[in-house]
Amino acid sequence: MGDLFSKKTMIGFPKSEENLDGNEHGYHIFGQNIKYQHEQKVMINKKYLHTVNPKQPILAYTSSVGEIGMISESFYRIGNNGAFQGLFFKFEKYNKSHMLYIMCTLKKQFKYFGYATGMADILSLSFDLPIDKSGEIACDYMEAYIKELEAYLVATGLNDYVLADDEKKLIADFRNGG
Repeated sequence: MGDLFSKKTMIGFPKSEENLDGNEHGYHIFGQNIKYQHEQKVMINKKYLHTVNPKQPILAYTSSVGEIGMISESFYRIGNNGAFQGLFFKFEKYNKSHMLYIMCTLKKQFKYFGYATGMADILSLSFDLPIDKSGEIACDYMEAYIKELEAYLVATGLNDYVLADDEKKLIADFRNGG
């Protein structure tokens, strides 16, 4: 992992500068996890803005909940602790499909992570990526794989679904080993 990504602590704005007034030209706030802290977009001092190119998303790791996710928009982060780390791909020519492929590969390992998992643990992870004949990461393969998966989800209607409460409970029980 450390060969592919560099890390950066995503420092946030202090609570004293929080502004929750909705602004359609603003940005979302992320808190201690990789989900929006608030539904609305807001405007805060630009010095706190973390800029992300939507075509070249980043991965983010939060030690507070042992979670990894992908962020494909510029954002603010609330709080000044080091629990929220940005993982930046070291290669210039990558896109969202590459990150989705890597994300799917990494998610399998994260079910065993939690609060005690530090950034050093994340950067020392090993995982397999497809390699082309010249020994380079097979970016074309990853793009084709994600494109095929997206087409399958659309064709089967699995790209847009809502689970019933009993289905949600069944999945939660399964994930919790029950």
